Amino acid sequence: MSHLRSVITVTFAEGATQQQRQAAVDLVNGCVVGGYGYSRRFEGDYYVRIPNATPSTLAEAIMRLDSLPQVDDAKYTLAGFGLD
Repeated sequence: MSHLRSVITVTFAEGATQQQRQAAVDLVNGCVVGGYGYSRRFEGDYYVRIPNATPSTLAEAIMRLDSLPQVDDAKYTLAGFGLD
């Protein structure tokens, strides 16, 4: 399965505030373009587009996001989830 070129998936930690979420997206110059909710307990994944992304800028964005306490996981977005 391939990944989308300029979109990463971000899962925020439970209890992360809207301001913390926005700060994380802003840190990588991203824009939320969608998401997927799991249940009432978890808000789900955010799909974040990184403008003019290259493989190295996506990898850097994932590393930066993963280093934040308000982020549980950041990863490449797989194709086939309605964004491709």
